[in-house]
Amino acid sequence: MQRKRKIPSKPNFKRATKRAYEFLLELDVKEFPIDPFKIIKRFEDNWHLLS
Repeated sequence: MQRKRKIPSKPNFKRATKRAYEFLLELDVKEFPIDPFKIIKRFEDNWHLLS
């Protein structure tokens, strides 16, 4: 039987920050501000922008 993951009671900011930096490195983002439209275009098969 497969285990279900529990939702943490507190956010893990250190982990979220680390993963965000890894994501930006994977996308080769080198300057700020970040244009979210460019990121979404790279993943347009799986991601969609909603207002």
